[in-house]
Amino acid sequence: MNTASLLTVMLGVVALCIAAFNGLFFFLRRQERAHLWLAVAAAGMVPAAGFTAALYTSTGPWEAALYRQGSLFSLLVLAWGIARFSEALLEAPLGWVRPALVASIAVLIPVALLPGVGNTLEPVLRTVPLFDISYIDTVIAGPNAAIAFLALLPIGLIVRHYQRHLPHVDVPTGPVLVATLFWAACAGFEIAVGSGLVDGPFVLVLGYDVFACTFTGLLVGRITRSRALSREASEELQVLAEARLEAIRQRELQLAHGDRLATVGTLAAGVAHEINNPLAFVSANLNQLEELAKDPNEKDAPALFQEILLETREGLTRISSTVSGLVAMAQREEGAAHAVDLENVVESVLRLARHQVPDDVVLRTDLDPAAPVIGDERLLGQVVLNLVVNAIHAIPEKRSGGGQITLRIRDHGERVELAVIDDGTGIPDDVLPQIFDSFFTTKEPGRGTGLGLPVTRQLIARHGGTIEVETNPKGTCMRVSLPAALRRTVSAR
Repeated sequence: MNTASLLTVMLGVVALCIAAFNGLFFFLRRQERAHLWLAVAAAGMVPAAGFTAALYTSTGPWEAALYRQGSLFSLLVLAWGIARFSEALLEAPLGWVRPALVASIAVLIPVALLPGVGNTLEPVLRTVPLFDISYIDTVIAGPNAAIAFLALLPIGLIVRHYQRHLPHVDVPTGPVLVATLFWAACAGFEIAVGSGLVDGPFVLVLGYDVFACTFTGLLVGRITRSRALSREASEELQVLAEARLEAIRQRELQLAHGDRLATVGTLAAGVAHEINNPLAFVSANLNQLEELAKDPNEKDAPALFQEILLETREGLTRISSTVSGLVAMAQREEGAAHAVDLENVVESVLRLARHQVPDDVVLRTDLDPAAPVIGDERLLGQVVLNLVVNAIHAIPEKRSGGGQITLRIRDHGERVELAVIDDGTGIPDDVLPQIFDSFFTTKEPGRGTGLGLPVTRQLIARHGGTIEVETNPKGTCMRVSLPAALRRTVSAR
């Protein structure tokens, strides 16, 4: 094997590596069809390189003609792969250029067998001055050489196709055009050498390797850039999503705050006597102190004074507790999450809500000791208050026998359950799917905004909990399940 054959075989090995790399790339990323056709073209170039390497060692015209025919068959695969690759890369069909390119090579196969038209089978000595070698080739007839040169026309049209459509593809135009023109020039030089017009090496394999390596690198670079852009877009999308979530969270808080203010407004009238009663005996105590001041020598004055003082402080404490509860419910800011005793939340809410309960409705509690939950005590209080008010409204007014509302707490290990149970008339089947829709209400004007249950579900979801509804004509149970603080603490470790 001479130097020219060895170098050609090495170029064929490069083509084989290109075919394997692009084929594997397509196998991993099936949407990258340009890699598939680049691999197909390279697969056609490999045997063409082998036949060319063998031609450098030819010792007779028949042997040379055989090698040339084998090379033509291989170039058919190369031409088809290049045409389809160009269409996949540029995302633009070649039209008649693709069959013209393949046909210009395919027609050479039978033409080469025609006497006087194809290979004359006359021996001719060809030399490769660059490598100082010579070999026996067959003389190529004029018509065969002319048809071979006509194959350059569709190649030129493909180059023109690249010039027109490359600006619309994320691939650098300069390297593409240089590599394509170099491959076209190598093809023209190959035809000139094969036709005996010039002495030199066959360089079509070299031209294709440069072409394929250039495009492989550019395609991989395009994917790398695409992934970088996708990562940047993903990061921007994440920022936008976080901003959107924050906006939704703030809107939910505003909605919850509006519902809470409406509830506080309803409670304010009900708790008026919760303030008036202690105010009344504070006022009475002040009158009694005034009487004691008129007779400071009263022997029981010190003990009586101490008793009046204690009662007055107790009354003021009750007033302060009631006002603090209303103020806490009306606050807008979201508090920091911390361990919350759900039983304390229920008891504080009942102090405000008991005056909304009709005289014929019994409000009872069944509160088992339970683990605390993580959350905002004020928001959890709104959940309990909304459910209690909803239960009050579910019991018909002035019903014979009255009604009953039960608040129940159960500890289920990893979760704590709060149930608000009423013995009202239940929720109709046609209404049940809509009870968590915003502004949906079946209550008469003035008794509901249609936000209580939607806001309640949002607040429960914010605390990682769920709410379930069980209803029948004999009553309704709103069951809230919240994660226990202990479970969260352990899992966080």
